[in-house]
Amino acid sequence: MVCPRLLLLVTAMLYGTESFDPLTATLRKSFEVPFPENGTADIVIHSLLVTNNNKLVIGQEVGGLGNKIKVVSLDNFDEVKEIDLGASRIPFDMALLSDGLVAVSCKYSQEISLIDVSGSDPVISGKILPPRKYVETAVSEGTGDELIVAGWTYQRKGYVDVLSRQGDVIRDIQENWDEVYPEHSVRYGSDLYLSVTDLNDERPLYRIELDTGRSISKIGTLDLYALSADKFFQGDVDSAGNLYFAVNGPTCFNGADEAPSARCVLVIAPDGRIRVLLYGRNLYRMATAVAVTPTGVVVAWQIEPWGPGSTYHVAVEGYEFESR
Repeated sequence: MVCPRLLLLVTAMLYGTESFDPLTATLRKSFEVPFPENGTADIVIHSLLVTNNNKLVIGQEVGGLGNKIKVVSLDNFDEVKEIDLGASRIPFDMALLSDGLVAVSCKYSQEISLIDVSGSDPVISGKILPPRKYVETAVSEGTGDELIVAGWTYQRKGYVDVLSRQGDVIRDIQENWDEVYPEHSVRYGSDLYLSVTDLNDERPLYRIELDTGRSISKIGTLDLYALSADKFFQGDVDSAGNLYFAVNGPTCFNGADEAPSARCVLVIAPDGRIRVLLYGRNLYRMATAVAVTPTGVVVAWQIEPWGPGSTYHVAVEGYEFESR
């Protein structure tokens, strides 16, 4: 089996992703996914994922109308396929596994769905039942058939486990984590990056060594405690190890070159340098998820109600790096 990150690296080399530096390159908007549900109900997108066959997978919470997984071809934006998860299953985090399946966790649900997006229509091909019942579960690809899950339980304990496809715990990486609630995860090499709710207000982003379970408080020269006032949402990583996150907090004012906003998309380089890639532009527009493509990023924006009777809207937009 071929690791999805290896395939992403090969794709990046073919398309020239390595020819720009996300810390300096400029971005231009290249597309927007249509959302006919806008205006009919409150919509929230918790996660995005780009597959090896150039499809965008969207985890969409639709208040009162049923929650969905949308699959959009990045070659044909009119080609939108859906899986209806029903009212009780809220898609929360996603991971691309070694065989190309997409693992989807749901809020308040123990079950992790495996979705096959290789054909013309996405189908649920299986499920994994972790032994712990998490309130929220972050998922990442492991080695081979393994899956890394991080979450917190109703007993308010955080965990990071390596699971088999049968749901068995192969290894505990973190157990009984007090006051630290994992929400979304990104794996790069032997490190796991967790966006968390930390009730001790220490840091919103944890770096965990998968081999040892040790928590590392720095990325390069960046002290993660310096980000304690920020809220990190779902993110992704490119083939060079640059981390991309949707963020809400004061770090979004860092080096502002336009009308600043506390809502943005950040990139963190392996050496610890930070750059604000995109701003929310106003108080009503907040990034909630980001996924890396071979030539740029896709961002989910949540547009908050601005008047009586209005609803939460979403926009999913693609951006390409221009500088070569």
